[in-house]
Amino acid sequence: MHDTSTHRAIVRTVNTRYQSPGLSDFYSSHRLRYSQFYPTERAAFESLDLGPETSILDIGCACGGLGLALNEHCGCTDYTGLEIHAEAARIGHGLVTAFGGRVIAGDILEAQRLLTANDCADSFDLVVSLSALDWNLSVAENVRAAWALVRDGGHLLMSVRLHPDTCLLDLHTSYQPTTPEANEAVEIAPYVVMAVPTAMQFATELGAARVTVFGHGGRPSSTAVTPVDECIFAVAVLAKDSSAASTIFDIRSPIELVDVVREHSANSIIAPDS
Repeated sequence: MHDTSTHRAIVRTVNTRYQSPGLSDFYSSHRLRYSQFYPTERAAFESLDLGPETSILDIGCACGGLGLALNEHCGCTDYTGLEIHAEAARIGHGLVTAFGGRVIAGDILEAQRLLTANDCADSFDLVVSLSALDWNLSVAENVRAAWALVRDGGHLLMSVRLHPDTCLLDLHTSYQPTTPEANEAVEIAPYVVMAVPTAMQFATELGAARVTVFGHGGRPSSTAVTPVDECIFAVAVLAKDSSAASTIFDIRSPIELVDVVREHSANSIIAPDS
């Protein structure tokens, strides 16, 4: 997927290793059941044929809550989490081993080495990242690293904040505390917002065969400091198919996204209920 120079650049780059105790405290008791995930997240998972045999890599898994939720919902047991916060990873590993899963502490940009060192597979049916790949400033590198771990015929499922024409990648301009509902930001992370045309171009450059989007419009988190008043909170499912000639954009929701996508791509499908 990548040439040698790109691989070297990824290896040299590292993400911020967050350490706030509040992060592991929060995620050890939140988002552990399937019903606790957002409707758009559940819709994205339910668009895929997931079952006990599906191999899943969860990037930025916090305390492994998604592994517990997917084990509950579809019987998944082949679950590997990767979490940069060492204490959250430790807690998560203890939780998911109950059904045969595992959580590894480390950075997505070091994933290939970490997976090999832990006798894990080097590609997966489903690579997931909910509110994680854009928690550091190397967003493009993080997404490429995640995409490289999706097997041919598999999917990358990731959350992303979208805006019709504004990109916010600067930590000094748009940021949030690492702990949800924090009263005081011990650590801050980027509050990344991607312009729709930029996100579409990037998905096309990755070589995604189909990008299916579930989302809704809304105001940014009350804990975020950002210049945008509204954005689209989207969950995108990117299908990998090496035989595909072009990228198809399939917009299931929201309606605010439809016109922007149509303007920038002739290869678009709009779900009937949009």
